[in-house]
Amino acid sequence: MKKLILFIVLSVLLLCPACFSVIPDQLPPLSGGAETPASSPTAEIPAPQPEFRMEINSLSAKFGHDITYVFINDTDSAVNIVSIPHLERKTSEGWEDVEFAENIGFCGTPDCLAAFSRSIEWTLETEYLYGGSLAAGIYRLSFDIVDDDYYPSDTISAVFDVL
Repeated sequence: MKKLILFIVLSVLLLCPACFSVIPDQLPPLSGGAETPASSPTAEIPAPQPEFRMEINSLSAKFGHDITYVFINDTDSAVNIVSIPHLERKTSEGWEDVEFAENIGFCGTPDCLAAFSRSIEWTLETEYLYGGSLAAGIYRLSFDIVDDDYYPSDTISAVFDVL
């Protein structure tokens, strides 16, 4: 008897019209809203992208005397970084260049940052390069990235505050 009841219940469930409903990939838009995108694991949680970046030690830059930074390459390719700093200060009109002190010049070849690596810590001495401490404000430090033929291909930058 129990087997017969179980058979009947399972038969009803299997033949139930709701069981044959097809859930669409996209739902209709909510009133006034956009369509709901189809769900997929990659759409919900984007995979982290490999990158190269620069991190500035905010304590070192805090008072505008020296700026300590490291380059980080999380990609599977080496990156060529030109070690000529480009420092800008944010103003109400946008980013303005911070000029080097007199008689400052740079030459040389780019430094290669290997795949999946960090550089040693580098320090910009503001007294020497810019003729003194930096005034309070928001700054952006950038370096050019070049390809193997030394043509610019990208820029690596970081923003920091000076109090």
